[in-house]
Parts: sequence; C-alpha cells; structure tokens
Amino acid sequence: MRTTSAIIFAVALLIAGVAWGNDGGAPAKEAAKGAAPAAKRTLRVGLVGSKPFILPTTGAPRGVAVDVWNAVETEIGVSSKYSRFKRVAQALAAVEAGTIDIAVGPISITAQRAQRIDFTQPYFASSIGILTSSTPQSAWAKIKPFVSTAFMVGVGTLLLVLFVVGNLVWLAERRANSEHFPSGYPAGVANGMWFALVTMTTVGYGDRAPITKIGRVITSIWMLVAMIGASSLTATIATALTVSQMDGGGLSSLNKLRRRRVAVVKGTPGVALARRYGARLQIVVSKEEALELTGKRKVDAMLYDLPILQFYVEENPTLPLTTYSSNSGPDNYGFAVSKRSPLRNSIDVALLRLREKRVLLSIWQRWSIRPGAS
Repeated sequence: MRTTSAIIFAVALLIAGVAWGNDGGAPAKEAAKGAAPAAKRTLRVGLVGSKPFILPTTGAPRGVAVDVWNAVETEIGVSSKYSRFKRVAQALAAVEAGTIDIAVGPISITAQRAQRIDFTQPYFASSIGILTSSTPQSAWAKIKPFVSTAFMVGVGTLLLVLFVVGNLVWLAERRANSEHFPSGYPAGVANGMWFALVTMTTVGYGDRAPITKIGRVITSIWMLVAMIGASSLTATIATALTVSQMDGGGLSSLNKLRRRRVAVVKGTPGVALARRYGARLQIVVSKEEALELTGKRKVDAMLYDLPILQFYVEENPTLPLTTYSSNSGPDNYGFAVSKRSPLRNSIDVALLRLREKRVLLSIWQRWSIRPGAS
C-alpha cells in the first residue's frame, strides 16, 4: 500500500513539473520572439572636399567618397550622422579633437597629417594635376624669346666683334688691296665686316680676300675664333627656339614650372611639389581662391588633385583652362580617424573586401573616373 502511494505521489510530482515548465517557458519564448533587433551604432561622420568626391547638395549626401563610405557602412554594420566642413584642415582638427569619429572625402594621406591622426587603407589613388590657361599663344609671346636680354646681348656682341675684325682687316689691306678693301673708311670697313661675316659662316664667297701677311694672320686667328663664336650663337638661337616651343605647348609638365607663378593650397601635396621644381609659389587657403587666380591669369598655373581639376574643367567648358597630369606618382586618398581608433581595422578590412569584390571599381565607373587618371 505504501509502495503504491509512493508511486502515485511521484507520478503526480512529475506531471506537475512538466506543467510548470510549459507554463514558465512560454513567456520566455514569447519575449524572445518579440524582442527588437539590436540598434546599429551611429558614427559621427564629417564630409569635406570637392566634386565629384563630395557634392554640395542640401539633401542626402552624394559623391564618390560618399558612395564608398555607404558601401563600408553596409560591410561593418553602422549608420552615420553627417556634418559638413569647408576645409580639410577643419575636418582633421575635428577628428583629432574627437568631435567626429571619421572624416570622409578626397583627403590626401601625407606624413605631416599622419603625425596627428590615423588613416584607413587608401580607397582611391589620385595624382597631382596642373591647371593652366589653354588660350592660344599670342604673336608677341612667340617672338618674345628673340628679344630677351640674353639673345640681344649675344647679337650685340657678335656685331661688335665683326666691327672690330672688319677694322683690323681694312687697316691691314687698305693700301695693298684697295680693290677689295677701299681706302675710304665707310666703304672699306663695310667690306671688312662683310669679309668677317662670310668667313665666320664658312660661306666663303671669294669676292673679298686678304693678300698681305698681316691680313692673312688676322684672318687665320678670326677663323679659329669664329668657330667658337658661331657655336655660341647657334646655341643661343636654339635655346630661344626651345623656350618659344615650350611656352607654345603650355605648362604641360613640372619641369616647365620653374620660376613661374603657381597657385597651391596650403597643406596639400602640391606645395612641396611646386617648391621642388623651382616655381614661384602663391600659397592660398582654399581651392576656390586658387581657381580664381588661375582663371584670371594672375598666376601661370595651379597644382591640385587631378580628378578634381578635370571635373572642374568639364563643368566649365567655356573657361580657357586645360589640365595636365604631373606624372609625380600617386596621391592616395583615405578616411581619417583618430589615433588608435578601434574603427580603423574594421574599415580597412571592409575596404579590402570592397576592392576584391570590385565594388570600388563599379563606383569609379559610375562616376566616370579612374585611379591614377592622367
């Protein structure tokens, strides 16, 4: 009897436990089913830069850099709260101060900037471009090299030497050879200069020739001197022609910037590049100021990021401006984060994935730009 009672009691406890478990578990399952997904982390993102990387729209942000960042957002699972900055220096200062988490735009990765902040993997390889006038060369500009001080000094020196040699030959020949070198001073010296000129140029018409010993000695010395003089004159004329052709082709390379007035934006890679090639720098604080100086021809050229300059020329086809690649090597763009930011590694991995999946390439194609454009 006691055994039967114990069995009945145990069965009752088992049934009660199962019932309790079902009733208590249901609310937990229901709570799990109705729970909201975890909210994405919101990053404070500063936008800075020029078209086509950052478009000055009042609505949703647009541009090449924005498209890249949107793709990164999806990869790392964050959302963004945007703010805009007028200058890169202001955005980088905000990153350094911690008022924003990341700066997005065409921000060049430089050693000077990397001392204060960190950069992600480059997302675009740009290059420095040269913006200059495309106005056809004037007639005065074409002949200007031939009235330069060096050219005029060379011609003047040559005339003086011909005059001296003409006088010496005339003095030596005027009595014994008056037929070729008349005794009258104007006519005699004129013939002497003519003889010196045809001797220097090795034309040697033979219409004038010395017959005295002293005349032939003077002529022999002049022949040796003339070879050197003719070479120098040829070099001077060749230099003038080269300069004329270089100016006619525009400031299409860095080598042509020497001693030219060149506008550069403070803190950009163009500053060091212009100095390296001997340009006369006009340092300004904004791209817009440099563009204005170049458009009004107050400077000869401007150094800045090539894709941005190309986009500006395409948007303003009526302006007499053209762009050239400096071929100075890549100018890499990256996103800026604070020193030792935990975001950097995840963004780096996301950018590498986007490159491997050719997402970045599709963005370049959509905006009709390409890395390292020239």
